[in-house]
Amino acid sequence: MIRNIFKIIILIFFFSTFANAQSLDPVCDNDIEKNKFGDNNLLAGEKSNEKIDLLLRTFQEDKKNDLKKLIDNSGIKTTNYFVELKQPGIIQQVVIPELTDKVVVEKKMVKIGYNSNDLANCESATKEFLPLNKKTDLNDNVYLCALLKVNRYCLTNSEVQPHVQDPSIPKRAVVIFTFKNEPFCTGLLLDEKTVRTARHCFITPSNGRIQDVFNVDTTLLIALESIDGKRKGTVTFADIEKIATHNEFYLDDDSISLSVKISKDPDAKILPEVLFVQAINRNELLWLAGPVPLLHNALIMRATAINPENLIKKANWRDGVRFSAVIGGQCRIKAIEENCIYHTCQTFAGFSGSPMITRAYMSNSQDTPVIEYVGVHSGSPSLGNWPVCNVTRDGFISRDYTSFNLGDGKK
Repeated sequence: MIRNIFKIIILIFFFSTFANAQSLDPVCDNDIEKNKFGDNNLLAGEKSNEKIDLLLRTFQEDKKNDLKKLIDNSGIKTTNYFVELKQPGIIQQVVIPELTDKVVVEKKMVKIGYNSNDLANCESATKEFLPLNKKTDLNDNVYLCALLKVNRYCLTNSEVQPHVQDPSIPKRAVVIFTFKNEPFCTGLLLDEKTVRTARHCFITPSNGRIQDVFNVDTTLLIALESIDGKRKGTVTFADIEKIATHNEFYLDDDSISLSVKISKDPDAKILPEVLFVQAINRNELLWLAGPVPLLHNALIMRATAINPENLIKKANWRDGVRFSAVIGGQCRIKAIEENCIYHTCQTFAGFSGSPMITRAYMSNSQDTPVIEYVGVHSGSPSLGNWPVCNVTRDGFISRDYTSFNLGDGKK
Protein backbone atom coordinates (compact mmCIF):
# COMPACT_ATOMS: atom_id res chain seq x y z
CA MET A 1 0.00 0.00 0.00
CA ILE A 2 2.74 2.45 0.99
CA ARG A 3 4.74 1.48 -2.09
CA ASN A 4 1.76 2.23 -4.37
CA ILE A 5 1.22 5.62 -2.75
CA PHE A 6 4.89 6.41 -3.29
CA LYS A 7 4.59 5.53 -7.00
CA ILE A 8 1.56 7.82 -7.34
CA ILE A 9 3.49 10.69 -5.76
CA ILE A 10 6.37 10.15 -8.19
CA LEU A 11 3.96 10.15 -11.15
CA ILE A 12 2.29 13.35 -9.97
CA PHE A 13 5.71 15.00 -9.65
CA PHE A 14 6.70 13.88 -13.15
CA PHE A 15 3.55 15.09 -14.87
CA SER A 16 3.52 18.42 -13.04
CA THR A 17 7.06 19.03 -14.28
CA PHE A 18 6.10 17.97 -17.79
CA ALA A 19 3.21 20.45 -17.74
CA ASN A 20 5.60 23.27 -16.81
CA ALA A 21 3.95 23.93 -13.47
CA GLN A 22 6.18 24.86 -10.57
CA SER A 23 7.50 21.66 -9.03
CA LEU A 24 9.44 21.32 -5.82
CA ASP A 25 13.14 21.91 -6.07
CA PRO A 26 15.10 19.49 -3.86
CA VAL A 27 17.36 22.32 -2.69
CA CYS A 28 15.46 25.58 -2.86
CA ASP A 29 11.94 24.56 -1.90
CA ASN A 30 12.93 23.29 1.52
CA ASP A 31 13.79 25.60 4.41
CA ILE A 32 16.42 27.53 2.51
CA GLU A 33 17.36 29.63 5.54
CA LYS A 34 18.58 26.45 7.24
CA ASN A 35 19.79 24.72 4.10
CA LYS A 36 23.38 25.90 3.75
CA PHE A 37 23.70 24.40 0.30
CA GLY A 38 26.53 26.78 -0.52
CA ASP A 39 29.38 26.57 1.94
CA ASN A 40 28.62 23.48 4.03
CA ASN A 41 28.13 21.11 1.13
CA LEU A 42 31.06 22.46 -0.84
CA LEU A 43 33.38 21.84 2.09
CA ALA A 44 31.81 18.45 2.75
CA GLY A 45 34.05 16.83 0.16
CA GLU A 46 37.32 17.08 2.06
CA LYS A 47 39.37 15.63 -0.81
CA SER A 48 37.77 17.82 -3.47
CA ASN A 49 40.20 20.66 -4.17
CA GLU A 50 37.85 21.89 -6.90
CA LYS A 51 34.99 22.36 -4.46
CA ILE A 52 37.21 24.27 -2.06
CA ASP A 53 38.61 26.28 -4.95
CA LEU A 54 35.10 27.29 -6.01
CA LEU A 55 34.19 28.40 -2.52
CA LEU A 56 37.49 30.20 -2.06
CA ARG A 57 37.14 32.34 -5.15
CA THR A 58 33.66 33.51 -4.23
CA PHE A 59 33.77 33.76 -0.44
CA GLN A 60 32.68 37.02 1.17
CA GLU A 61 35.43 39.46 2.03
CA ASP A 62 34.78 39.41 5.76
CA LYS A 63 35.34 35.66 5.81
CA LYS A 64 38.44 35.53 3.66
CA ASN A 65 41.00 35.48 6.44
CA ASP A 66 39.42 32.58 8.28
CA LEU A 67 38.90 30.65 5.10
CA LYS A 68 42.44 31.36 3.90
CA LYS A 69 43.78 29.95 7.15
CA LEU A 70 41.62 26.88 6.70
CA ILE A 71 42.87 26.31 3.15
CA ASP A 72 46.48 27.11 4.05
CA ASN A 73 46.35 24.41 6.69
CA SER A 74 45.18 21.97 4.05
CA GLY A 75 48.29 22.65 1.96
CA ILE A 76 46.42 23.98 -1.09
CA LYS A 77 48.09 26.83 -2.97
CA THR A 78 46.02 30.03 -2.79
CA THR A 79 48.20 32.58 -4.56
CA ASN A 80 45.68 33.99 -7.04
CA TYR A 81 42.41 33.43 -5.19
CA PHE A 82 41.94 36.78 -3.49
CA VAL A 83 42.13 39.19 -6.41
CA GLU A 84 39.59 41.99 -5.99
CA LEU A 85 37.61 42.91 -9.08
CA LYS A 86 35.15 45.79 -9.01
CA GLN A 87 32.64 45.04 -11.73
CA PRO A 88 32.66 47.70 -14.44
CA GLY A 89 29.37 48.45 -16.13
CA ILE A 90 25.92 49.31 -14.86
CA ILE A 91 23.63 47.25 -12.62
CA GLN A 92 20.81 45.67 -14.61
CA GLN A 93 17.34 44.53 -13.64
CA VAL A 94 14.91 41.76 -14.42
CA VAL A 95 11.51 42.72 -15.82
CA ILE A 96 8.15 41.33 -14.71
CA PRO A 97 6.80 39.82 -17.95
CA GLU A 98 3.82 41.47 -19.62
CA LEU A 99 1.65 39.15 -21.66
CA THR A 100 1.12 39.88 -25.33
CA ASP A 101 -0.23 37.49 -27.94
CA LYS A 102 0.97 39.58 -30.91
CA VAL A 103 4.55 40.53 -31.70
CA VAL A 104 6.46 41.93 -34.68
CA VAL A 105 8.70 39.46 -36.53
CA GLU A 106 10.30 40.39 -39.86
CA LYS A 107 8.25 43.62 -39.90
CA LYS A 108 4.99 41.64 -39.69
CA MET A 109 2.58 41.38 -36.79
CA VAL A 110 2.23 37.71 -35.88
CA LYS A 111 0.30 35.87 -33.21
CA ILE A 112 2.39 34.10 -30.62
CA GLY A 113 1.23 31.28 -28.40
CA TYR A 114 2.15 30.90 -24.75
CA ASN A 115 1.67 28.57 -21.82
CA SER A 116 -0.15 30.24 -18.91
CA ASN A 117 1.86 28.21 -16.39
CA ASP A 118 5.13 29.36 -17.98
CA LEU A 119 4.06 32.99 -17.77
CA ALA A 120 2.84 32.69 -14.17
CA ASN A 121 6.06 30.96 -13.10
CA CYS A 122 8.26 33.60 -14.73
CA GLU A 123 6.18 36.42 -13.24
CA SER A 124 6.46 34.87 -9.77
CA ALA A 125 10.22 34.33 -10.15
CA THR A 126 10.93 37.92 -11.24
CA LYS A 127 8.81 39.40 -8.43
CA GLU A 128 10.75 37.30 -5.93
CA PHE A 129 14.11 38.30 -7.41
CA LEU A 130 13.57 42.05 -7.91
CA PRO A 131 13.99 43.08 -4.23
CA LEU A 132 17.26 41.10 -4.12
CA ASN A 133 18.65 42.37 -7.42
CA LYS A 134 21.38 44.61 -5.98
CA LYS A 135 22.67 41.78 -3.80
CA THR A 136 25.16 39.45 -5.44
CA ASP A 137 26.07 37.33 -2.45
CA LEU A 138 27.12 33.76 -3.05
CA ASN A 139 26.57 32.97 0.64
CA ASP A 140 22.95 34.16 0.64
CA ASN A 141 20.79 31.11 -0.03
CA VAL A 142 17.65 33.18 -0.52
CA TYR A 143 19.36 35.16 -3.28
CA LEU A 144 20.80 32.07 -4.96
CA CYS A 145 17.47 30.25 -4.98
CA ALA A 146 15.69 33.31 -6.38
CA LEU A 147 18.33 33.50 -9.10
CA LEU A 148 17.92 29.80 -9.90
CA LYS A 149 14.16 30.27 -10.25
CA VAL A 150 14.59 33.15 -12.71
CA ASN A 151 16.94 30.95 -14.68
CA ARG A 152 14.51 28.04 -14.61
CA TYR A 153 11.37 29.92 -15.57
CA CYS A 154 12.47 32.99 -17.57
CA LEU A 155 15.77 32.22 -19.30
CA THR A 156 17.19 29.79 -21.83
CA ASN A 157 20.48 29.04 -23.57
CA SER A 158 19.19 27.10 -26.57
CA GLU A 159 15.55 27.90 -27.33
CA VAL A 160 14.59 28.24 -30.99
CA GLN A 161 12.57 31.46 -31.38
CA PRO A 162 10.44 32.94 -34.17
CA HIS A 163 13.03 35.58 -35.06
CA VAL A 164 16.13 33.48 -34.26
CA GLN A 165 15.39 29.99 -35.49
CA ASP A 166 19.06 29.01 -35.37
CA PRO A 167 20.68 30.29 -32.12
CA SER A 168 24.09 29.10 -33.36
CA ILE A 169 24.21 32.11 -35.73
CA PRO A 170 24.30 34.84 -33.04
CA LYS A 171 26.37 32.63 -30.74
CA ARG A 172 29.31 32.76 -33.12
CA ALA A 173 29.25 36.59 -33.30
CA VAL A 174 28.14 37.65 -29.80
CA VAL A 175 31.14 37.90 -27.48
CA ILE A 176 31.61 38.17 -23.72
CA PHE A 177 34.27 40.53 -22.33
CA THR A 178 36.26 39.29 -19.34
CA PHE A 179 38.83 40.94 -17.08
CA LYS A 180 40.92 38.74 -14.82
CA ASN A 181 38.72 35.89 -16.05
CA GLU A 182 35.50 37.53 -14.78
CA PRO A 183 32.79 38.44 -17.33
CA PHE A 184 31.61 42.04 -17.22
CA CYS A 185 30.09 43.05 -20.59
CA THR A 186 28.92 41.77 -23.97
CA GLY A 187 29.41 42.79 -27.60
CA LEU A 188 28.86 41.89 -31.25
CA LEU A 189 31.60 41.11 -33.76
CA LEU A 190 30.97 43.18 -36.87
CA ASP A 191 33.92 41.43 -38.51
CA GLU A 192 37.13 39.71 -37.42
CA LYS A 193 38.66 43.04 -36.32
CA THR A 194 35.78 45.08 -34.88
CA VAL A 195 33.30 44.63 -32.03
CA ARG A 196 30.22 46.74 -31.26
CA THR A 197 29.55 47.26 -27.57
CA ALA A 198 28.72 49.85 -24.88
CA ARG A 199 31.12 52.68 -24.07
CA HIS A 200 30.19 52.66 -20.38
CA CYS A 201 31.67 49.16 -20.03
CA PHE A 202 35.09 50.83 -20.13
CA ILE A 203 34.48 54.57 -19.64
CA THR A 204 32.82 56.22 -16.63
CA PRO A 205 29.71 58.10 -17.89
CA SER A 206 29.97 60.95 -15.37
CA ASN A 207 33.44 62.10 -16.46
CA GLY A 208 34.28 60.24 -19.67
CA ARG A 209 37.46 58.74 -18.23
CA ILE A 210 38.68 55.16 -18.26
CA GLN A 211 37.21 53.17 -15.37
CA ASP A 212 39.53 52.88 -12.39
CA VAL A 213 39.55 49.09 -12.47
CA PHE A 214 41.39 49.17 -15.80
CA ASN A 215 43.86 51.86 -14.66
CA VAL A 216 45.39 49.70 -11.92
CA ASP A 217 47.62 47.87 -14.39
CA THR A 218 47.56 49.19 -17.95
CA THR A 219 49.54 46.18 -19.20
CA LEU A 220 46.64 43.84 -18.51
CA LEU A 221 44.56 42.84 -21.51
CA ILE A 222 40.79 42.65 -21.63
CA ALA A 223 39.79 39.33 -23.14
CA LEU A 224 36.73 38.43 -25.17
CA GLU A 225 35.29 35.15 -26.33
CA SER A 226 32.37 34.25 -28.57
CA ILE A 227 29.49 32.42 -26.92
CA ASP A 228 30.20 29.34 -29.04
CA GLY A 229 33.81 29.42 -27.80
CA LYS A 230 35.30 29.34 -31.31
CA ARG A 231 36.72 32.87 -31.31
CA LYS A 232 38.91 34.54 -28.71
CA GLY A 233 40.45 37.97 -28.68
CA THR A 234 41.89 40.87 -26.71
CA VAL A 235 41.41 44.60 -26.27
CA THR A 236 44.38 46.73 -25.25
CA PHE A 237 44.49 49.73 -22.94
CA ALA A 238 45.39 51.86 -25.97
CA ASP A 239 42.16 50.73 -27.69
CA ILE A 240 40.13 51.81 -24.67
CA GLU A 241 41.83 55.19 -24.53
CA LYS A 242 40.48 55.92 -28.01
CA ILE A 243 36.85 55.77 -26.83
CA ALA A 244 37.32 57.99 -23.75
CA THR A 245 35.29 61.22 -24.08
CA HIS A 246 36.85 63.10 -21.08
CA ASN A 247 33.41 64.63 -20.59
CA GLU A 248 30.08 63.33 -19.34
CA PHE A 249 28.22 61.32 -21.96
CA TYR A 250 24.66 60.07 -22.29
CA LEU A 251 22.87 57.05 -23.64
CA ASP A 252 22.91 58.22 -27.26
CA ASP A 253 26.74 58.14 -27.14
CA ASP A 254 26.97 54.71 -25.52
CA SER A 255 27.09 52.48 -28.60
CA ILE A 256 30.67 52.33 -29.93
CA SER A 257 33.00 50.17 -32.04
CA LEU A 258 36.28 48.82 -30.67
CA SER A 259 39.28 47.40 -32.50
CA VAL A 260 40.06 43.85 -31.41
CA LYS A 261 42.57 41.14 -32.18
CA ILE A 262 40.79 37.86 -32.88
CA SER A 263 42.03 34.30 -33.23
CA LYS A 264 39.65 31.53 -34.24
CA ASP A 265 39.56 27.76 -34.03
CA PRO A 266 40.09 25.80 -37.27
CA ASP A 267 36.46 24.61 -37.16
CA ALA A 268 34.98 28.06 -36.48
CA LYS A 269 32.08 28.83 -38.79
CA ILE A 270 31.99 31.98 -40.88
CA LEU A 271 30.88 35.15 -39.09
CA PRO A 272 27.40 36.37 -39.98
CA GLU A 273 26.96 39.48 -42.09
CA VAL A 274 25.83 42.16 -39.61
CA LEU A 275 23.17 44.65 -40.67
CA PHE A 276 22.08 47.61 -38.57
CA VAL A 277 18.35 48.31 -38.91
CA GLN A 278 16.64 51.39 -37.47
CA ALA A 279 14.07 50.40 -34.86
CA ILE A 280 10.58 51.52 -35.84
CA ASN A 281 8.23 48.84 -34.49
CA ARG A 282 6.97 48.50 -30.95
CA ASN A 283 6.53 44.88 -29.82
CA GLU A 284 9.28 43.69 -32.15
CA LEU A 285 10.89 40.56 -30.70
CA LEU A 286 14.50 40.87 -29.54
CA TRP A 287 17.27 38.38 -28.84
CA LEU A 288 19.59 39.69 -26.14
CA ALA A 289 22.16 37.48 -24.40
CA GLY A 290 24.83 37.83 -21.74
CA PRO A 291 26.49 36.27 -18.68
CA VAL A 292 24.28 36.03 -15.58
CA PRO A 293 26.49 36.79 -12.52
CA LEU A 294 26.87 33.89 -10.08
CA LEU A 295 24.51 31.64 -12.03
CA HIS A 296 27.32 29.29 -13.03
CA ASN A 297 28.37 29.10 -9.38
CA ALA A 298 24.81 28.59 -8.15
CA LEU A 299 24.16 25.76 -10.62
CA ILE A 300 27.27 23.89 -9.47
CA MET A 301 26.56 24.52 -5.80
CA ARG A 302 23.02 23.22 -6.24
CA ALA A 303 24.31 20.09 -7.98
CA THR A 304 26.81 19.58 -5.18
CA ALA A 305 24.10 19.97 -2.56
CA ILE A 306 21.96 17.33 -4.24
CA ASN A 307 24.89 14.90 -4.40
CA PRO A 308 27.86 16.10 -2.32
CA GLU A 309 29.79 12.92 -3.03
CA ASN A 310 30.32 13.85 -6.67
CA LEU A 311 33.37 15.79 -7.74
CA ILE A 312 31.83 18.78 -9.47
CA LYS A 313 33.74 20.67 -12.16
CA LYS A 314 34.99 24.17 -11.50
CA ALA A 315 32.59 27.04 -12.01
CA ASN A 316 32.87 28.50 -15.50
CA TRP A 317 31.17 31.75 -16.51
CA ARG A 318 30.38 30.24 -19.93
CA ASP A 319 27.82 27.99 -18.23
CA GLY A 320 25.92 31.08 -17.06
CA VAL A 321 25.30 32.71 -20.46
CA ARG A 322 21.57 33.06 -21.08
CA PHE A 323 18.91 34.91 -23.09
CA SER A 324 15.20 35.44 -22.47
CA ALA A 325 12.80 32.64 -23.26
CA VAL A 326 9.91 33.72 -25.51
CA ILE A 327 7.05 33.15 -22.98
CA GLY A 328 4.37 35.38 -24.42
CA GLY A 329 6.90 37.65 -26.12
CA GLN A 330 8.68 38.71 -22.92
CA CYS A 331 11.75 40.07 -24.77
CA ARG A 332 10.53 42.82 -27.11
CA ILE A 333 10.68 46.55 -27.81
CA LYS A 334 8.37 48.45 -25.47
CA ALA A 335 8.90 52.03 -26.69
CA ILE A 336 11.15 54.02 -29.02
CA GLU A 337 12.22 57.60 -28.35
CA GLU A 338 14.65 58.86 -30.98
CA ASN A 339 17.72 56.64 -30.44
CA CYS A 340 16.49 55.33 -27.08
CA ILE A 341 14.94 51.85 -27.12
CA TYR A 342 13.04 50.68 -24.04
CA HIS A 343 12.69 46.90 -23.94
CA THR A 344 11.31 44.11 -21.77
CA CYS A 345 14.19 41.61 -21.98
CA GLN A 346 15.65 40.09 -18.82
CA THR A 347 19.11 41.58 -18.17
CA PHE A 348 21.82 41.24 -15.56
CA ALA A 349 25.18 42.87 -14.83
CA GLY A 350 27.27 41.74 -17.78
CA PHE A 351 24.56 42.29 -20.41
CA SER A 352 25.72 45.84 -21.15
CA GLY A 353 26.77 46.11 -24.79
CA SER A 354 24.72 43.10 -25.83
CA PRO A 355 23.28 43.59 -29.33
CA MET A 356 19.51 43.94 -29.53
CA ILE A 357 19.06 41.39 -32.32
CA THR A 358 15.80 41.35 -34.28
CA ARG A 359 16.67 38.62 -36.77
CA ALA A 360 19.27 35.89 -37.33
CA TYR A 361 18.86 33.79 -40.45
CA MET A 362 20.50 32.22 -43.50
CA SER A 363 20.31 34.35 -46.62
CA ASN A 364 18.46 32.48 -49.38
CA SER A 365 20.30 34.27 -52.16
CA GLN A 366 23.86 33.80 -50.92
CA ASP A 367 23.44 31.02 -48.37
CA THR A 368 25.29 33.10 -45.77
CA PRO A 369 24.32 33.80 -42.13
CA VAL A 370 22.90 37.25 -41.39
CA ILE A 371 22.23 39.16 -38.18
CA GLU A 372 20.00 42.23 -38.02
CA TYR A 373 20.22 44.39 -34.90
CA VAL A 374 18.76 47.72 -33.78
CA GLY A 375 21.40 48.84 -31.26
CA VAL A 376 23.11 47.75 -28.04
CA HIS A 377 21.73 47.33 -24.54
CA SER A 378 22.88 49.90 -21.95
CA GLY A 379 21.16 49.49 -18.60
CA SER A 380 18.18 49.98 -16.33
CA PRO A 381 17.04 53.57 -15.70
CA SER A 382 15.20 52.72 -12.48
CA LEU A 383 18.46 51.71 -10.74
CA GLY A 384 20.20 55.09 -10.85
CA ASN A 385 20.72 58.30 -12.75
CA TRP A 386 22.23 56.51 -15.76
CA PRO A 387 21.42 55.61 -18.44
CA VAL A 388 18.97 58.35 -19.29
CA CYS A 389 17.49 59.25 -22.64
CA ASN A 390 18.89 62.66 -23.57
CA VAL A 391 16.05 63.51 -25.96
CA THR A 392 12.33 63.82 -25.37
CA ARG A 393 9.48 64.62 -27.68
CA ASP A 394 6.12 66.08 -26.77
CA GLY A 395 3.84 63.54 -25.15
CA PHE A 396 6.60 61.04 -24.30
CA ILE A 397 6.97 60.58 -20.55
CA SER A 398 10.16 58.63 -19.85
CA ARG A 399 9.26 57.93 -16.23
CA ASP A 400 6.45 55.68 -17.49
CA TYR A 401 9.15 53.28 -18.76
CA THR A 402 11.62 53.17 -15.87
CA SER A 403 10.61 49.61 -14.97
CA PHE A 404 11.97 48.45 -18.33
CA ASN A 405 15.49 48.25 -19.74
CA LEU A 406 17.11 50.71 -22.12
CA GLY A 407 19.40 50.50 -25.12
CA ASP A 408 21.14 52.84 -27.53
CA GLY A 409 19.54 52.54 -30.98
CA LYS A 410 22.15 54.61 -32.80
CA LYS A 411 24.19 53.05 -35.59
